[in-house]
Amino acid sequence: MSSDLAFSLRGVGTAVGDNFALRDVSFELPTGYVMGLIGANGAGKTTTIRCMLGMRQIETGEIELLGHRVPGPVALRQDVGVVLDHTYLVGDWRLAEVERTLRPFYDRWDGVRYRELLDEFGLDLRAKVKHLSRGMAMKLMIAVALSHRARLLVFDEPTSGLDPVTRDELIAIVGDFLLDEGHSVLFSTHITSDLDRIGDFVTIIHDGRIVRTGTKDDLLDAYRVVRGGPDDLREVVGVELSDGGVRKAWERVAGLPNAHVVQADLCRLPFEAAQFDWVYSYGVLHHVSTPPAAAGEIARVAKPSAPVVIYLYEDFVARAFLLRWALAAANSLRAVTTRMPARMLYACCRVASPLVYALCTVPHKMLRAAGASRLANAIPFRHGTHPFGLTGDLYDRFSAPVELRYTRRGAEALLADAGLEVSRVANDRGWMLAAHRSPGMSA
Repeated sequence: MSSDLAFSLRGVGTAVGDNFALRDVSFELPTGYVMGLIGANGAGKTTTIRCMLGMRQIETGEIELLGHRVPGPVALRQDVGVVLDHTYLVGDWRLAEVERTLRPFYDRWDGVRYRELLDEFGLDLRAKVKHLSRGMAMKLMIAVALSHRARLLVFDEPTSGLDPVTRDELIAIVGDFLLDEGHSVLFSTHITSDLDRIGDFVTIIHDGRIVRTGTKDDLLDAYRVVRGGPDDLREVVGVELSDGGVRKAWERVAGLPNAHVVQADLCRLPFEAAQFDWVYSYGVLHHVSTPPAAAGEIARVAKPSAPVVIYLYEDFVARAFLLRWALAAANSLRAVTTRMPARMLYACCRVASPLVYALCTVPHKMLRAAGASRLANAIPFRHGTHPFGLTGDLYDRFSAPVELRYTRRGAEALLADAGLEVSRVANDRGWMLAAHRSPGMSA
């Protein structure tokens, strides 16, 4: 494992009882940063942390922590400080007894530092653990973690139930801890505002699966908040083209009463005209044989002036020679891969994923770390979270029988011909076009 990583989880899976399991959990944190692990209660945050700390055995995958494979040597515990949402200390212990009891377990225990921290946090050595408020107990556990010179702090829902002042104090403590570039923090929470000031990376977990992982800035760029009550957001309908796509989509929306999935031809949508308040198409139009017909159907089912967002592949005409050459090579390869059996192609994509990760994702991370974000963002397949994390993207790229690409002008013209007025265009591995149905367009 690279010394540049505080921890790394790759393909981790484990069952918890009969009704819950972690499935293919993969994410990592570079040293010196804060990661927020976000999810609703019961999403799998605590189980993930227990696996990472070696407190729960995993069934698949691997975990590395501070350069050691988990379960690691006993000495690894010296470098990890854990702060839970409840105190693990004996209630009748006085704070002076806490030190006397824990000191023998840590080679680098610093008694002077412990007392300084208690004084800084306003904690009395004579007080008993059971008499501490929730916020004071949290500060005590932080004092313990910092007194044995931990390099990684792991917080599991630390701010749940704390008042705003105490939460602000906790955030300040974490900020002071991070002044040392060798220190890192994993911060599990369902209160996302806690990460506004200190979060560098964010991982979202839902029902035991990782939904998204990456930098906080990338996450904010990729998602937007849609505000409204039940009367404003009544139904969400997803359209999938294939049997497999329908099955996967149903897995993702299971339990959501107002979410629906239908299988349909994008060029002949089974909806009446002007039915939808908002339409979003990501990664589909460039894989159909007649994009103008599909764009026209999207415009037809949108209500007048309804927002429409469409993503289209870029053709790389204005890009550097190396990128144009890579695209031409990939297109030549597709002539073979689109004729391969699905299982064989998927196996090949899994073998190729680590190579693409090394050639694309790793240089992207290095360039971003060096401050060359513009150059870094020009690299394709830059979003891998681990060596095998690009398998699905490669399969999508090389299995589709049709793949069309557009210049910016061509992408805008496609939407304009369909009766959509483009208001904004962004480039992120392709063209993201924000538009709306022309008010004068007939249904």
